[in-house]
Amino acid sequence: MSVSSTTTKNSHSGNGSTTAFAYSFKIFADADLLVIIRASTGAETTKSLSTHYTVSGAGAESGGTVTFTSGNTPASGETVVIRRNLGLTQATDYVENDPFPAESHEDALDRLTFITQGIQEELDRSFKVSKTNSITTPEFVDDASTRASKLLGFSSSGNNLEATTGRVSSVSVSNVAVSSGASQAATVSFNTTSGALALGIPVGSTGATGATGAAGDLSDPTTTQHDIIVRGASAVERLAKGSNSTVLNTNASGALAYSTVSTAMIADDAVATAKIADNAVSLAKLAGIARGKIIVGDASGNPSVLAAGSNGHALVSDGTDVGFAAVGGGKILQVVTTQLDTTGSFSSSSTSDYADISGLAVAITPAATSSKILIFVNTVLASSVFATIHTSLFRGSTKLGAANVSSRVGGSMVNLSSNQAIYALEQHGFSFHYLDSPSTTDATTYQLKATLGASYNGSLFFNRTVNDTDADYGARSRSVITAVEVGA
Repeated sequence: MSVSSTTTKNSHSGNGSTTAFAYSFKIFADADLLVIIRASTGAETTKSLSTHYTVSGAGAESGGTVTFTSGNTPASGETVVIRRNLGLTQATDYVENDPFPAESHEDALDRLTFITQGIQEELDRSFKVSKTNSITTPEFVDDASTRASKLLGFSSSGNNLEATTGRVSSVSVSNVAVSSGASQAATVSFNTTSGALALGIPVGSTGATGATGAAGDLSDPTTTQHDIIVRGASAVERLAKGSNSTVLNTNASGALAYSTVSTAMIADDAVATAKIADNAVSLAKLAGIARGKIIVGDASGNPSVLAAGSNGHALVSDGTDVGFAAVGGGKILQVVTTQLDTTGSFSSSSTSDYADISGLAVAITPAATSSKILIFVNTVLASSVFATIHTSLFRGSTKLGAANVSSRVGGSMVNLSSNQAIYALEQHGFSFHYLDSPSTTDATTYQLKATLGASYNGSLFFNRTVNDTDADYGARSRSVITAVEVGA
């Protein structure tokens, strides 16, 4: 192929996630690339093929892709530099009378061209003398000990490279004594071999006395009681006394003058409390306080302005300071109710296991894990046999509010016994409440369950009597379970 592109390297910016980076020039083998990571500090690290990255597209004229392996993804702020790096060898062997394939010959020529381009790329990054300039000896001949801790510079003729100090390696300051009445200039010296800079600062006795100024002129003596003599811009002047309640001070031009006392003249805390008459500070003097703000004492005992709180906030105290804050604790956040109007029944076959009262459950999703849930239950139950009806509240599979018993069938929240003679006409009202702490923000279901216990085998009826007679003594009922979330 012909070589029409001079591109020998590509640069990309890392972002911490991208692993594949393209190169846009031809190589002959995966090892013909040099991959360098440049950090934001300028530090450069050469990466290794297979260990840090893999290569695809070797032999393709349009280039290919460098893909970094797991754990070696270039980070944000890093620069990925992909450079063609061919060995300076020629591997094509021309044998006499052998075929002369164009592709092999072009690859050999391309390789030499690529090597030349690589050399040119390095030359482009080198310091060189311009085409219209010249230098006699561009070689640098100073050995390591001679050029240690020095700068690269030019000789006095400008034609030779040499190691030169050209820098300040240390600075010292010393005092230069001055005799009484004498003058002394500061001193400075620089050692070109060591790079040491020394400064001398004049100190010591009083310096020379300056010339005597011109004698003053008092051509306008004081003529009024309490006038004073001052030095004006060019001569001695008389300053007339000020008017009532004015003070002598320096004006904006720097001259002495009488004026009334301004706020700028009064230092902070200069007016003591004793100087303020009772009721002397009116509301008009507090006009700068915005609407809704109040005045309170700070930690130093000084008055400060407390900004108005947000909507619904109240003024509260922590025992030391006061401030506006949201009122916390005891607020009802939500109420969820299930009303059961239908009747039903279920069997309880000599078991202490509780069975659901179908439909008598309520689901609530607490707004905070610190919330408490207050459960109210009102229901009517009846038994087909003379037995004790046990009821209990469950949160999911967890039994709540059970009585603390060790041996009796129980652990129930509410128990009632049927009358042996008239249980077919009875309805037993169950009403209770329970405060729970579910400690969750997930949807939570509370279910009322019941059983006749292990000693009895019969049926339980809800919202009706056993015989469900259409008469005064066979009335039907309604059951309700309510969940109230109370904020902490």
